[in-house]
Amino acid sequence: MYQLEERWSSDIGGIFEEIRKLYADRNLSREELRRKLNEKCADMQTLSEFPDKFIQSKYLSWLCETMFDAFYDSLQIT
Repeated sequence: MYQLEERWSSDIGGIFEEIRKLYADRNLSREELRRKLNEKCADMQTLSEFPDKFIQSKYLSWLCETMFDAFYDSLQIT
C-alpha cells in the first residue's frame, strides 16, 4: 500500500549504518545493547507519524526482534 520497498529501500543501508555507529565501539553486553535498542525503538515510535521516522522505527523493531543477534555480532567485528 505504501510502496515501502520501492520508495524507502535505498534508505535502509543508511539507517543501519546510523544505528550501528551509535553503538559501535561501546563494548556493550548483549543485555545492555538490547535495552538501549528497545529504548531507541520506543523513542522512535513516538515520532512515527513522520514517514522517515516511521521507517526507522520499523527497522529498529526488526533489529530488536528478529535480527538482534546478527546486529550484535556485526558490532563485535569492528
